[in-house]
Amino acid sequence: VAVTSDHVVWLVRDDAPTLPLADFVERFIFREDVRVVVPREDWSVRPVQGNRGLEPGAVRERDGLPREIQTRPDWALVLEPPTAPPPAPELEHARILAGLPRHGHEIAESFTPFEVGLGPEVHLRKGCFTGQEALLRLVTYKSVRRRLVRVSGTGVPPATPREIRHGADIVGWITSVAPEIDPERGPGWTGLAVVKHEACDPKLELTEEGHAVTIAHAFEMLPPLGLS
Repeated sequence: VAVTSDHVVWLVRDDAPTLPLADFVERFIFREDVRVVVPREDWSVRPVQGNRGLEPGAVRERDGLPREIQTRPDWALVLEPPTAPPPAPELEHARILAGLPRHGHEIAESFTPFEVGLGPEVHLRKGCFTGQEALLRLVTYKSVRRRLVRVSGTGVPPATPREIRHGADIVGWITSVAPEIDPERGPGWTGLAVVKHEACDPKLELTEEGHAVTIAHAFEMLPPLGLS
């Protein structure tokens, strides 16, 4: 979310189509006088790795548009005209390595924000919003049972979403994958997955469709805002 000098609030995403995103926002009830408009349907938002000379959360605007938004210290979003080149394929691999969730993959109705590394983007004391009580209960009773991890495997990258099993039990889901070449093991893949905490035990043998899956890294679970 970016606010430009004319006090317009922009919802800027690189991973959600413009019109479906506007339709999704329109589903909710706002107590304030809110109008949802699509001023730049043909423009695109591109993730960029690195710092754009801005503090996290800062915006650089041009002609009334939020052209650059520093979302994290080492990642930014850039608003571009339709003539801009498509994002490089290696950005998806970099996103997975950084553990950044993506709409339609990790950001899905199947998972809560806490399970996919978005805890700090939830504020539990900002006022009522859909799902607030359920999210608060998850924190109060320490009942967040899954977490975001980076996984890897050999061979052809699996289609997503794909179940991760320990024996006959489903312990998680692979949500994103990118091909990767290991000098020792040859062709393989790396990906993101949402798994139960107990599945992070290195002694467990995990599989997807009979192929071995290794949990390479478990991302830190950060608390939401608004808690004392």
